[in-house]
Amino acid sequence: MPRQRRATDWDRLVVSGIVVTLAAFRVRHPTAFERQLFTIINTLPGGLRGLFTRVYQLANLWANGLILIPALIARRWRLARDVLLAALLASVVARILGATIQEGLVRGLDVAVRLGKGPTFPLLRLSVATAVVAAAAPYLTRPLRWLGRATLAVVAPAAMYLGLAYPNDVVAALALGWGVAAAIHLAFGSPAGRPTVPQVEASLEELGVPAEGVALESHQPQGATRLAADGPAGRMRIKVLGRDEAQAQLFSKLWRSMFYKESGRTLQLTRLQQVEHEAYMVLAARSAGVRAPEVVAAGMAGPGAAIFVVRDP
Repeated sequence: MPRQRRATDWDRLVVSGIVVTLAAFRVRHPTAFERQLFTIINTLPGGLRGLFTRVYQLANLWANGLILIPALIARRWRLARDVLLAALLASVVARILGATIQEGLVRGLDVAVRLGKGPTFPLLRLSVATAVVAAAAPYLTRPLRWLGRATLAVVAPAAMYLGLAYPNDVVAALALGWGVAAAIHLAFGSPAGRPTVPQVEASLEELGVPAEGVALESHQPQGATRLAADGPAGRMRIKVLGRDEAQAQLFSKLWRSMFYKESGRTLQLTRLQQVEHEAYMVLAARSAGVRAPEVVAAGMAGPGAAIFVVRDP
């Protein structure tokens, strides 16, 4: 599987660094919203301790039992290396931050400590779990990626209920793990999120589009994968939006919104929305008498890719 270093990983690294830095300056100075959120979760009935303790342990189960150990058994050495290094780096950085930043309980905010010694910045276990989930994401299928994110989503409130972290500690842990995974991907590269030619061929078949000689075009623009193929009625052009392309467009839109008055074209939230929008524009142009390609298909197929197929006019 081809590997590459993505520009979006630099974006993630920068954003995570900013978030962790801001969180470090705000240690033990929660906002009114953070106080209310922590109080609501931390003061839930004590009888839920067993449930929340098991939920909190999901972090270790996911990192070790469902990612690292299967990767070693299946001899997926690159995945095992990335996950192991991400876990170690997140652990080291979290411990350094915890040792250098003055901690303590928030004045005027009662904490029911049900596990451990009280809130820590950043929450170590959540930092490691986030790093593992994010580092493994490019190797996993979409359902497994969502399962990992769901695990993090339930571990965070469990930590607050158990008195292990304030909301600021949770945010810092998530950002730290996310940034560590980005650093690992920048160091070693990660599996390309662009679909391969065989995957595109299978996707075209799934969409009911007969095609022969599917091949990548010589020029590949940023934000999409372009291919060409021969169809029964002529030459076809194929545009594919994979996971990487969608993420790259999202980060590009966010950065332009921050630094430019005009942030560019309207951002479509999903890949399917984007190809459907492009298909609509082409159909509208043809209806107006403009010489435009003929829309053959637009939809989702294959490994979560959005495909837009047109036939040369």
